[in-house]
Amino acid sequence: MELVISNDGVDGVEILYTGPVTGRTGIGGCAGCRSYSWVSGSLSACKAEGKSYPHVTLWLPAGEYHFLHKRRGGPSSGAGVTSYADGSKIQPGYRYTGCTYMTSSPSLGIGPADTASNT
Repeated sequence: MELVISNDGVDGVEILYTGPVTGRTGIGGCAGCRSYSWVSGSLSACKAEGKSYPHVTLWLPAGEYHFLHKRRGGPSSGAGVTSYADGSKIQPGYRYTGCTYMTSSPSLGIGPADTASNT
C-alpha cells in the first residue's frame, strides 16, 4: 500500500518503521514553513493551498506497523531530542497520507494518527 508522508516543519524528519517490513527514511525541511500552536497544528498543517511540501512515498505490504518520527537537529529544533511514536494498521485497498509538523510546545506534532485516510 502507498503511504505518503509530508513535512510541514522547518527541520527535516527521520522516520523509522517496523512491521511486516522494517526500514528508515527521511524527509528534508520545509522552507517557508512555521511552527503551529498545539491546537492549530492538526487543523492547518500540510493544508496550504498551492504549496508543495517535502515528502516521501513508502510502498508497504499490509499489516500492523509502528513508526518513530524524529526531528533532525536544525535551528528550530531547540535543545534535546523530540520524537513521536505511533502504531498504525495498513490495510489493502487504501492510499494513506500523513503530515509531520512542529508545534510551539516541545513535542513534535504528527498528523497521521489521525483519520482513517491518515490525513
